[in-house]
Amino acid sequence: MGKGKKLKKYALVIGNSDYENVGKLKNPTNDSIDIKNALESIGFNVVYGEDLGLKEFNKKIKIFTDLVSDSDISFFIMQVTVCSIKVKTI
Repeated sequence: MGKGKKLKKYALVIGNSDYENVGKLKNPTNDSIDIKNALESIGFNVVYGEDLGLKEFNKKIKIFTDLVSDSDISFFIMQVTVCSIKVKTI
């Protein structure tokens, strides 16, 4: 890579906080916004989404994969919170 060439940097950041059976969580979306902003501040072009359904998620993946085919650096993060609930049957 020649001196002074601008790197092609792309990131996909997804934050899911809204769940059908758990309700809305605060941190995943807030964290993903912070990560998005941090990556943009160091020159990444960010494809961003939050609380995406499957169709919207697949669209973001497609956009990102089209971009990264010509990238110097690529980064993917999906910020989620996983909950597990144990139910005892009597």
